[in-house]
Amino acid sequence: MTRIKENTVTAINKIVSKGDHVVVTGTTESGKSTGIGFFAESDAVRSLMSMREASGKGSTIETIILATDYKEIPENELIIRSKVLKSHVATHSDDNELLGKVLYLAVRKCVEGCSDENYALQIKTALVAELDSPSNESLAYKLKKISDDDQDLIVQKITAFTFNKMQILLTEAKARFEERGYSAKSKSKVEPRIFRELLSEKREFADTLNEFWECIISLLNKQASELLDKLEAAGAVVSASRDEFTISLGDEDYDSEMANLLLNSENMSMEYLFSDVFFIFRGNKNLYSSQYKNYLAVSEENGEEIHCLSIVDTMGLFHSAGATADEEADRILDLIAKYHSNKLILVVNSDITDTVKDGYDAIKGMLGKINREIEIYIMYTHWDEYVTNEANKLRAGNRRGRMASPIDWNQIYIDSEKAQTELTQSFVDSISSTGKAKPIIVGTYKAALLLGEGARAEEVLVEHDVDYELAIEKIVGDMLVSINRKGPKYRVKDGMAEGCVVTPENKLFDVKKLYRNMVVDCKGHKYWASSVRAVNTKWCAYGISHSSDIKENEYGFLNINSTFVEDMRNFAMGILNTTKSIKIELSGYVVEDDKVKEVEGLVLQYLKDGQNFGKEFAKIIGVESFENGFKRNTGFCYQYERLTDMIQYTQDNFFKGESIRIGNPEATLVIECLQRALNKCVTDFINAKCVEVY
Repeated sequence: MTRIKENTVTAINKIVSKGDHVVVTGTTESGKSTGIGFFAESDAVRSLMSMREASGKGSTIETIILATDYKEIPENELIIRSKVLKSHVATHSDDNELLGKVLYLAVRKCVEGCSDENYALQIKTALVAELDSPSNESLAYKLKKISDDDQDLIVQKITAFTFNKMQILLTEAKARFEERGYSAKSKSKVEPRIFRELLSEKREFADTLNEFWECIISLLNKQASELLDKLEAAGAVVSASRDEFTISLGDEDYDSEMANLLLNSENMSMEYLFSDVFFIFRGNKNLYSSQYKNYLAVSEENGEEIHCLSIVDTMGLFHSAGATADEEADRILDLIAKYHSNKLILVVNSDITDTVKDGYDAIKGMLGKINREIEIYIMYTHWDEYVTNEANKLRAGNRRGRMASPIDWNQIYIDSEKAQTELTQSFVDSISSTGKAKPIIVGTYKAALLLGEGARAEEVLVEHDVDYELAIEKIVGDMLVSINRKGPKYRVKDGMAEGCVVTPENKLFDVKKLYRNMVVDCKGHKYWASSVRAVNTKWCAYGISHSSDIKENEYGFLNINSTFVEDMRNFAMGILNTTKSIKIELSGYVVEDDKVKEVEGLVLQYLKDGQNFGKEFAKIIGVESFENGFKRNTGFCYQYERLTDMIQYTQDNFFKGESIRIGNPEATLVIECLQRALNKCVTDFINAKCVEVY
């Protein structure tokens, strides 16, 4: 294994959050990971990056990829930094879906008077079946790789739910199913759900449920601990709190156990343990040769500029089973908003498959929804396969007509390009916004993997500059031309965020709409676990509301519309726009004294753009309420009950009534969150828009 050096860790700390984010997305198997690899200078890093794909079970975790020319970053190494999540019953509870399935299947297989040994055997058989091919993000997925001993421990905890009591529970579930007139076709889905709900709600099982979940959380935390031990033994630097690591991979690590563990999500990797992931490497030198390269500068050390490109990569479109075009469009829009980005690289597979066609629908749906200025760069990949398949179609047609004419590869290229131009136009036509704030397709770029085998098809692609490396260089070049039109980067000093403070005026704000949606519409109701997860993700990660669209039923499960999150944003933006509570005084922090007022104005505008300040405020409230409210109950309870606890914490600590006076001592926690939101936004502004001088 490659051992990371101390000076490399120091260098990473200086640049890890720098750069103006560019979001990258594409359909699964579009060549996105291969394309991102060409941001790197080293063939070793490119090879390692090509391992980063989600072609089996698993999902490519959201990652910030930093391509830099900083000389302290080794040229032939891929550096990975990530947090390792500690498990909690609140975040891993599946509302007893796995437990309920295993018990339901086991009890059905047993007959009255079943022995303890046979009951345990049926439980183990059912558990193994559930772990064999689990869906992404399920509890079974996270437990698939546990040892036989750990599997036996789980079986032991499940057998504590005695057969006699489970048989009584199953009989009740069957009766409820029949009495409510469900169709026979729905039995395989509905009856197990009724069984699970009875299991979860009967108080006599509360202690046994908690013991089961204590076992599960202990096993998941053991996984994290063993992973950190393995990383540390391989040369990683692990934080003192053992919740973060930094590791370096080199050419000799390609396809190694450690590289597969960290890069390849196929065959059940452990990416579900990671968060806040960064990949850092030396960028392709050609990316920093443009006359506008100064717009990639993020720091200046001893008079020398350090340049960084920040690329946000995430799971491919339609990798999750059952995802719809609308859901995937919303996911990418949320990602753009989360990173305050105005640049999107769409990676599109030119060789059309069913997944690719679905991806086209998601792209068109997304373009139709965007009502803000986003620059879109479309990279069409797999041109080698595209032209080959077009030629094969022509050959097939010739055989049917009993003709045998040679392939004109130039004509194949021309016809293929024409068809792709029509596809691009269909993307342009899907843009529905008519105002100034709308997306624009800046350009299209063609890419292919050329093996240098001398085939005429490859020669034609070479003649037309169809190549991954050239495509990436052209995209970055066009981005820099666009940035140049928007004005210079400003040189600032360390600590600039300290010049921005919240000094609240004594002003009363009406938050009636926020309060009533929170405590009347959202608190205290029953929601599916998926709806709760979506509310939490959008609130805590993006600072936006969520509207679920599920079929409500007689068990009382409802849809949720968490508009209170949007109202939190509006509350913070109201303070920014209608009071003088936000003080931005940067004298002494801007290197050129005559640029101070200009930078102050740009910081203020950054707070307003896309409601950045309001979103950060809502996110901070969400995270605080999640940690102290959602996680409050250390035992098992439903996810919707945890959401009620989360909202209650928000009500008790931040929004206590239908109005709030921000100059009042009771609003102290609100002001603290406003200050943290301001600090975060100013830091993001510096990282993306400024050159920090050391």
